[in-house]
Amino acid sequence: KLDSMSVLIQSLTMDGNSGMALDNSLRVLEYLGEPVSNNLDEEAILSELTETHKCVQQILSSSLDTIPVMKDPLKIKAMHFLYLALLPGHHLQSLVVVVSCRMVRLTL
Repeated sequence: KLDSMSVLIQSLTMDGNSGMALDNSLRVLEYLGEPVSNNLDEEAILSELTETHKCVQQILSSSLDTIPVMKDPLKIKAMHFLYLALLPGHHLQSLVVVVSCRMVRLTL
């Protein structure tokens, strides 16, 4: 079903139906355990940035070489759908910030 949703989101994006593509991306991300709100205020953005900064600081205090390769299939799918959310949501600066932070944290 996730592969079908991926194709649907890509088709909607290419057809210029950004709203539906983004809504479907966010719905799948919630299903995968990576919910992203459609209403991102400054507080939500600051929270994402702060959490990501903490995670990066912890990794940098040890070594980047210790980061294991991502093998969790749900995390890999979440990364894919975060990427798909960027395409129709590229004009929403707050969404780009939050999605970027999530992508960084998923890799850590």
